[in-house]
Amino acid sequence: MNISWKVSNRMLLTLGLSLLLAAGFGCWKEPGVHVSPAPAGVTPIQKGSNVNLQIAMNVDISGGHVIVHVTWKNTSETDTYLFEPWQVFRSNLMEGSLLGISQAEQKVDFLGPMVKRRASEEKDLIRLAPGQSLQAQQDITTQYQFATGMHVYSVIYSAFVQVSTPEKHITVHSLPVTFMLAR
Repeated sequence: MNISWKVSNRMLLTLGLSLLLAAGFGCWKEPGVHVSPAPAGVTPIQKGSNVNLQIAMNVDISGGHVIVHVTWKNTSETDTYLFEPWQVFRSNLMEGSLLGISQAEQKVDFLGPMVKRRASEEKDLIRLAPGQSLQAQQDITTQYQFATGMHVYSVIYSAFVQVSTPEKHITVHSLPVTFMLAR
């Protein structure tokens, strides 16, 4: 009786994990690349905003590294500005947490430096003209506290965006992307 109970639990665990994998990772692009089945996009925080900044994001897991790829595209009819350097990935070190990462609905801690910044200036802005795109990637393997073992994570990118005038700012977010990491 005890043996069959263990076998049944093991079978249920295997079935549950299989269903989780099928639901969360049904769109493998290629080995090592995992993206959410949801289309990429953004949700403006302020109602009535004329900003239409699309944020497409995917996560590449290869060689034990977690690499986030982000594309920003201005689909509005006016210029949109991203704050550089702190809104756009630069070099291989993030100067603050640009990503909201969670595992089992628990926040994953950012381990990188939290840099106190001066007030932004015009030279800190990257202009995206209507229809223009910008792409960047960041290896976040050592910048977030990923747990050992096999876990499913969700990641969201947030950007503080300036629109048309220096006084008008909104925050936009990508849709969540899920990925599995085994460490």
